[in-house]
Amino acid sequence: MSDLGPPPPPPTSGYDQGAWAPAPGQYAPPPPPPAAGAGQFVPPPPPPPGWTPQSIGYQTVRDRRSPARTVVRAIGILVLVVGIAASVAVFVLGFVQSSREIDAFARGPLPEAKLDLEPGAFTIFLEGDGLTDEDGNENCIRCSEAQASDVTVTGPDGPVPVGGYGGTTTYDLGHEGVAIGTITIEEAGSYEVRVDATVGRDVAIGNYGIAELFTYVGIGLGGLFATLLVGIVLIRLGRRS
Repeated sequence: MSDLGPPPPPPTSGYDQGAWAPAPGQYAPPPPPPAAGAGQFVPPPPPPPGWTPQSIGYQTVRDRRSPARTVVRAIGILVLVVGIAASVAVFVLGFVQSSREIDAFARGPLPEAKLDLEPGAFTIFLEGDGLTDEDGNENCIRCSEAQASDVTVTGPDGPVPVGGYGGTTTYDLGHEGVAIGTITIEEAGSYEVRVDATVGRDVAIGNYGIAELFTYVGIGLGGLFATLLVGIVLIRLGRRS
């Protein structure tokens, strides 16, 4: 057995570890730090041997909650990404569809064009640069004076009545045009279309699905709003303790 007695008491002042030491074979905790003077920083004592953060139980509780919060946040982020991408796709699809419809119009150069038309009700458009620019553009101002009475359509069986266009419809998707009249074709064939206008480059006849475009835009906006709402709610729930 060791004849060594208990270690000497630590010093009560100062922080000089070389001033004392335990006897060989005996453990003594480090001396307490000196009292902090005014404006003096004293580091905290080191943790005891074998101490780990898990020993206080905090890490265990955190680990039990973290997976659920992570999953909820991940779902919220996924909803945002997929929803925004889908909304953008709907917007693009709407404009692409409208552009294809406009490209498919029967059109020809002014003042007189020969167009192949199918039976149905159509809108007559005057096309040209600057016709839809309302910010003081001279072409747009003069285009607003164009009327259905300026249009003459002659078919295989003679003249075809041209009706007025109620309202204002314009487009600027590859072609720039303004609606100036309506026409109903009873028989498929070749028709001569003359427009006595002081502006414009082409005359075009077709149906512009403005209502369909608005439908796409409405679906896209509605989907985007719903996506943002659901995604943000899920992310906020995932951040709660």
